[in-house]
Amino acid sequence: MLQLYFIYSADKVSDISSAVGYSSQSKFGTAFKKHFDVSALEYRRFNKLKEEKDK
Repeated sequence: MLQLYFIYSADKVSDISSAVGYSSQSKFGTAFKKHFDVSALEYRRFNKLKEEKDK
């Protein structure tokens, strides 16, 4: 679910990190990168480009 939110939301990464319960964007970024092997921003950019290409 978080993946879809990242792709389709215009919210800032800092706002999303707070919304899912992280007290700092840095801790969220570390956890995100550990799980997805890319930063949250890279994940969003890659998937938006992929979605636009698939249209």
